Amino acid sequence: MVGGAHPWRDGYEFGGCDVYNPWSVLMYMDRLLNSSRKMPESFWANTSGNDIIYRYVKEANPLMREEFDVLASGGMIEKPIKDDLTYREMDQINNVYSFLLYTGYLKVVSCVNEEEKDTV
Repeated sequence: MVGGAHPWRDGYEFGGCDVYNPWSVLMYMDRLLNSSRKMPESFWANTSGNDIIYRYVKEANPLMREEFDVLASGGMIEKPIKDDLTYREMDQINNVYSFLLYTGYLKVVSCVNEEEKDTV
């Protein structure tokens, strides 16, 4: 990505390719061309609520809170991921990591069990 934005925002990864939100890319390019402010910034900040995330944290058991701390500090954890998660199931605490992955809060670093493709 142009202007050093890649380290700042790594986008999503699909099939080994980095994919960026088109709106954010266009806003960043417009900023580079038409403004003295050249640093990347979050163009989507505060555009939606994080109520479900707050509820997950509130309802988390001690182990899950510890895992959240690891993730928040930039660490990695190994968790099973439900491939066929439905909207109804997203609201269940036992699907928290699948929900966080599919909504872009987490990303897969490696698959532990590629045959079943359900553990990342």
